[in-house]
Amino acid sequence: MEDFNPDIVLNVVQFLNAVDAGRLAESAKRYYYLVHQYQKLRGPELVTSSSWDPFTKVQVGSKRVVQKGIDGLQQAPNLVLAFNSPRSDLSDELTRRFDNRRGPQTFILGASASDIQVNRSTIVEHKSNASAMFASFPNAEVIPFAIEYGPRVEEDIGALHQKLSRKDDKGWWKAMIVYACGGCSGFVETFVSESQKRLPKAAIVGGICSAGYVSKPSEPEPESKEELARLTTRQLKNLARTLGGDSNQTFIEKSDLIDHVFTLSQTQQRNQESLIECEDAIFGIILGGDAPVKSMVSRGVESVLQGPAQRTSPFVVENAVLAQPGDDAYLFQGEDLKPMHMIQLIRNSESGKLCTAMEIIARVSQDADFIGLKRPGEDGFELHMMTPYCQIAQQILVMTDGSQQELATLQDAEIDFFKLTGDACLVDMDTTVAQLKEQTEGEKILGAIMYSCNGRGPQRGGLISERMADATRFSMVFPDVPCLGFYAGGEIGPLALAGNEKVFQTGRVAVQGFTAVFALFIVPDLEPLETYHLDDCRENVIQFVQSQLTSNP
Repeated sequence: MEDFNPDIVLNVVQFLNAVDAGRLAESAKRYYYLVHQYQKLRGPELVTSSSWDPFTKVQVGSKRVVQKGIDGLQQAPNLVLAFNSPRSDLSDELTRRFDNRRGPQTFILGASASDIQVNRSTIVEHKSNASAMFASFPNAEVIPFAIEYGPRVEEDIGALHQKLSRKDDKGWWKAMIVYACGGCSGFVETFVSESQKRLPKAAIVGGICSAGYVSKPSEPEPESKEELARLTTRQLKNLARTLGGDSNQTFIEKSDLIDHVFTLSQTQQRNQESLIECEDAIFGIILGGDAPVKSMVSRGVESVLQGPAQRTSPFVVENAVLAQPGDDAYLFQGEDLKPMHMIQLIRNSESGKLCTAMEIIARVSQDADFIGLKRPGEDGFELHMMTPYCQIAQQILVMTDGSQQELATLQDAEIDFFKLTGDACLVDMDTTVAQLKEQTEGEKILGAIMYSCNGRGPQRGGLISERMADATRFSMVFPDVPCLGFYAGGEIGPLALAGNEKVFQTGRVAVQGFTAVFALFIVPDLEPLETYHLDDCRENVIQFVQSQLTSNP
C-alpha cells in the first residue's frame, strides 16, 4: 500500500474501526499522517449498541454490548452514555473495558431505570436490559460530577460551580447532562436552576432515575506543597476528599491540612478508572469546547378557547400588577415565596371588548390546566399552572420563579388557556420532530438521547394510547438516527412551550412532568470524501509526525 494514491488509502481508512486504524497508522509514517488527517476530516462520531437482539429474540450480555460499540468507532471514545435496568451488569463491564490508567480518558455516565428506550437501525424497542452510546468528540472537554445527599451537599455544589467558573463562560460550556436519584431528587430543580444561571448558554437535560454511576472526577496531582499552599482551605478539603481522605478529620493549622493532602497524593494511588455508584445523589457530566449538543422538548396541550394550540392568541393582558411577598395585595404567607402577577383585565384584540378576569375564569376553569403567556417578541407561550386560587382571588394568578425574565411586565402579553390531552401530546411530538427536520437542513444528527415521562410510556395507558409514542414518532422522521434513553420520574430540560416556532431551546431549564426531552448531537453535514485532497508528500508527513511528537512528549 506504500505506493497507493492517498485518495485510495482514505477510502480504505473510512471503513476501519479504531483498533484497525491504529494498527495501520503504526505501520508507516505516511499512514500515520493519513489516518490522523482523515480523523480530523471525520470529526465527531457516535455509535450505539444494545442488548436485545430483535431477530433472535435474545438478550446478549453486557460484554457484547460494549464490544460492539467499540468495534463501530473509528476513533477511541472519550464519552460513553449508558442506560440499563437494575438487573444489568453494564457498569461492571464498562469499568473493566475502560481502564483510564492504560490509555486516553474515557468518561462514563450511566442511568439505571425500570424501562429504557432503544431506537437503532429502524428498530424501536424497550426490551433491552442494557444500551450504550459511544462517542468520540475530539475537541470537547468533559467534566464528570457526583453530589451525594447529606450535610455537605451545598458545599459540594459550590465547589462544582467554582470549578466551572475557572473557564471563561462565553460559550465554552455547551451542555450538562444531569440525573438525580434518592433524596437528591427533591432539590435537583434548585441545582439545575443555579447551574443555568452560571451556564446561561448551555443546554441542560436529564431526568430522575432509580440509580446510576459516573466516572470519578479527576483533579491534577499536586507537584509540591508550595503549589498546594496557593489553594484555599475549602479547595484543599475538597481535594483531600477526592483523594480518599477522611472527610470528618479536622485541622487547626492550614499547614497541617497541606501536609495531609500532599501525603495522600503521594501514598494513595488514585483509581481514576473507577465509577462512583449513585443511589442518593445528583450526578452527571458537563460538556465544553467542541461538544455538538442541542436540546428540545415536547409536551402537548390544546387551547380551551381556540382548539389546537396556535402561535398567537387574540386575548391580550390589559391590566396586571406584580405583587411582592409582604405586599397588602399578596395573598399568601410563609417563607421562600416568590413574586406573582395578578391579572385583572383582558382585552380581545379582534373585537376590542374588555373582559374581567372572573369572566374568563368562568369560561375556562373547568378544563384549563395551564395559563399560557406570550410577551411581545417571544416565541411560544409559557405554561403556568392554573390553580383554584384564581377563583378564590377572582384574578388570574401567575407565580414566578423570581428571575428577571419572569418578573417582566405582562402588559400587552398574549394570553391563552390550555389543557393537557393525549391527542395533543401526539400532535405536538409530530410537530416538534417535523420542525427538527426542517431546522437541521444541511446538518447531520449523529444521535439522540430521550428522557420521556414514565406516564407517556413505554406502555400505552392513561392519556397516551400508543406504545413508545415519543420514540416511535421520532423514528418515523429519523429512522436512521440512533436514539437511547429512559422513562423518567421527572424530566430535566428546556421550559416546555406551546405554539413555539424554534425547536432548539437553551437558557431556561426546568424540572417538568409529562414531557419528552431530547439531547441531540448535531454536526455539519460533511462533503463527500472524494472532494478532499491530502498532500502526503514526504515533507508534510515528516513535519506532522514531528509536531505530534512535540505536542505529546
